Amino acid sequence: MADCKSFISAGIAGAVCALGFGFAALPPFAQELSLDGPNAFRLHREGLNSSEIAHFNYGRGLFHHVWEPVVHDDGTVSGFGPLYNANACAACHVRDGRGQPPRPGDATSFVMRLSVGTREVAGFKHVLPDPVYGYQLQDHAIQGLYPEGRILVTYREFEMALADGQTVRLQRPEYALADPAYGPFDAALKLGPRVAPPVIGLGLLERIPVRRLEALADAFDRDGDGISGRINWSPVDADGQRVPNRFGWKLTAASVREQSEMAANADMGISSPGANRFAGDCTRAQSVCMNMVRPEHFGKDVELDGNEMHLLAFYAANLGVPPRRNIG
Repeated sequence: MADCKSFISAGIAGAVCALGFGFAALPPFAQELSLDGPNAFRLHREGLNSSEIAHFNYGRGLFHHVWEPVVHDDGTVSGFGPLYNANACAACHVRDGRGQPPRPGDATSFVMRLSVGTREVAGFKHVLPDPVYGYQLQDHAIQGLYPEGRILVTYREFEMALADGQTVRLQRPEYALADPAYGPFDAALKLGPRVAPPVIGLGLLERIPVRRLEALADAFDRDGDGISGRINWSPVDADGQRVPNRFGWKLTAASVREQSEMAANADMGISSPGANRFAGDCTRAQSVCMNMVRPEHFGKDVELDGNEMHLLAFYAANLGVPPRRNIG
């Protein structure tokens, strides 16, 4: 159990371990890929039939599509934005892998989450957004609207002595926000930097049985292996049952689809059945943004409908997982 816990902290390898598989012979769902070049993360898993491959490819198209706003005759917009961080899923998840650590003056494939504290409701903690800027700073905007501000990233170098006596130089990132376009930030604002994680292996994580997660939970390290962790439960699902959140850096989404819907809405301002705000992360304090949005898209009450979100999530959940390299 302790060994599996350590794998879980390492990511997808932990998903394979928690599903009960070893590394000598991975299951078809996590097949070894012969391709180890730049496209290693972009192939579907083995075992899909022709219909599923068609769904996968349609979802791939949505994932890589570069979105643009539709401007209507009355000047309102739909389809994308108005505020956003990226114009495609693939812009942050580079080749379906992780985003890049931010460079000074550049926040590509990186977002800044915002909060002013938490509130507990029925035993569950909920993040409180900035009253003006919402849950996330959008550093891009469509024509006619100002971005919310700029994310500043600098690096401070420092030395650290390793156990063998060797000294290494490391970098510590420091973050700040500048040029707020809609008034000052809340005095209690806290910043949460987020680099986009890899997309591969999400389907594996979704398949881990709840009982397995419960067996691995060890909030107070009672087994003394140096690893602590607890399940972040979602309040209720459609059937009124609590479910474990599995996705996001803070484990805020219970399924691949929910995570996809949340990201599309916050990062690109695209609405869907599970995240149906046409204005994305715009707040009521940003009246120009709210008034710019048309609350329908060519007769649809969301910009990505349920079928499209299903295909997008299907793509993310069925990417193949390459073998681990340089083990031991």
